[in-house]
Amino acid sequence: MRRLLVPLDGSAFAESALPYAVTVAQGPTPCAIDLVGVDVPEPPVPEALAYNIMDAMREAEAHSSVREQKLRQYLHDMAVRLRAALPSVPIDTVVRRGIAAQELAAHAEEVNAELTVLTTHGRGGWDRLWFGSVTMDLLRRVNRPVLAVRPAPVPRDYLPLSGAALNTAVVAIDERLEPEPALATLKTLVGHAVDSVTLLHVALAPPRALGRVIESESREALALRTAREASRLLSLKTDALTQRPHHVSALVLEGADPADVLLAHVDTHGTHLMVLTTTSYHAVERLLFGSVADRLLQRASVPLLLVPRARD
Repeated sequence: MRRLLVPLDGSAFAESALPYAVTVAQGPTPCAIDLVGVDVPEPPVPEALAYNIMDAMREAEAHSSVREQKLRQYLHDMAVRLRAALPSVPIDTVVRRGIAAQELAAHAEEVNAELTVLTTHGRGGWDRLWFGSVTMDLLRRVNRPVLAVRPAPVPRDYLPLSGAALNTAVVAIDERLEPEPALATLKTLVGHAVDSVTLLHVALAPPRALGRVIESESREALALRTAREASRLLSLKTDALTQRPHHVSALVLEGADPADVLLAHVDTHGTHLMVLTTTSYHAVERLLFGSVADRLLQRASVPLLLVPRARD
């Protein structure tokens, strides 16, 4: 990997992504980190409320200039801190103006960045419909992986700029999607940091009607199918994961909701990273139908490496 992006806006919230970016960047061949700030324009003043529209426009432009200068200075100061901690990692700063996800996607395309590492709010439902999610919006705009992390529980001055733990990973396997892109992305981006990987497939539990289970297949047949699936998953490691990680296992669990099963497994086993291939839904579709990635973003306590499905 040659370059990754970290969006920053001056908040401690956004800076929580930095330790994970540092871990990824410190691979066998250190990659560059772009600290990207997006100056989001303020909504225009309605003409009916502006005593003089030209004066209002000039005032808005002056405010934007001040915001941009503050953002540039903040990014410069953060770059100085990172360069002191990571002398072998190239650190660049970039300021863009516009819609956050749109500008981040444009910059990723321009510099051919392989990964964006950012902190996520984990909004859901109507909040996401009205206010949006930079993470999912970014995935819809650019066919590149995103590492979404939760805000750090420590003050910004105590963030470990030497890196964050990514030793164990769970790769969620969906039979509808090819698993190789997620495995290859894991190996390329953070393979040097991961020691143990679990390939996890969630077999949907038999449906229920009026309080009783509708047996779609016998328990013996289900057990045999599960064993075969686990064997198939384990065989995926041969080509997609070599050398590192040192330990790869396969697991098939049964449950009604894949997100619930994945979250329970991660919380129980102290996993550091979850990896899954994602499909894109628009806001209303996501609100009505949901997606596993959305629910994991809302509830997961560990970082999520989201790998967009290859576009047709």
